Amino acid sequence: MESKMFTGPVWKQYYQVLEFLNSNFLSELVLREKGRADNRKVANFTFVAVEELLANALVRNNYENGKPVQVYISEKQINIVNYNKPLPPLRLSDLNERTFFNERDTENPELRDMFKALGIIESFGTGIGEAKRSLMENKSPDLYYKVFDANDNVTSVVIPVNEEYFRIKHGLESGENPADEINQSDQFQTADFNAAIQNSGYSKNIIANIIKLHEAIGIDIFGNSVIAEILGCSEVTASSYIKKMHEDMKVITAVTGKGKGKYRFCC
Repeated sequence: MESKMFTGPVWKQYYQVLEFLNSNFLSELVLREKGRADNRKVANFTFVAVEELLANALVRNNYENGKPVQVYISEKQINIVNYNKPLPPLRLSDLNERTFFNERDTENPELRDMFKALGIIESFGTGIGEAKRSLMENKSPDLYYKVFDANDNVTSVVIPVNEEYFRIKHGLESGENPADEINQSDQFQTADFNAAIQNSGYSKNIIANIIKLHEAIGIDIFGNSVIAEILGCSEVTASSYIKKMHEDMKVITAVTGKGKGKYRFCC
């Protein structure tokens, strides 16, 4: 696991992040099928979906709360997070159900207009629809916005990996489906997880850090060192987080056969 921070004017950050993702994580396979003269391509994550959803997050982000837009990447998904909700009248559920948003307001109209002038945004209110169409054309699972509790001020969109790409890259037979693994990542921020941490009695800061760990780690196995790296804390503090999550909240479970002190999120 590694992290990278981008600084400078926000429009430059946008291009730097896109270049970094495109060079290091986005990939295509060229497939030739029997009985067809032409080849077809399948991408793990479509560039259009990434660029549209990243621009959307940057334009909609609340820069007064001090929290940057965050992008979490694994083989199975790309998760883009900004720490504020859509402005009324839109709800997170609308972002899942619709493709065009002519009534959508923004936290940063000046930034939106600058992105439009630079050609980053082509038309207002169409970016999510373009992202959804690109995934459909690539025969990928639908993107989805996680729906949180009413008090959680966060917008988090997930781009799942194309299942055919995943199968081929990992040598799975056509009859095998990676959905068991992929669908586990679809369960992030479930009602059980939210209920467990919100009812734990811990401070907002601790709860926010546990959500951050959940977002960053996903279904991967982790220990103290991973937590320390994500939160920028000591190993002792990381151990205290494991105790809270394992013994009090019961949102992680111990993993055997992977060394001492290894865990995985269970909801």
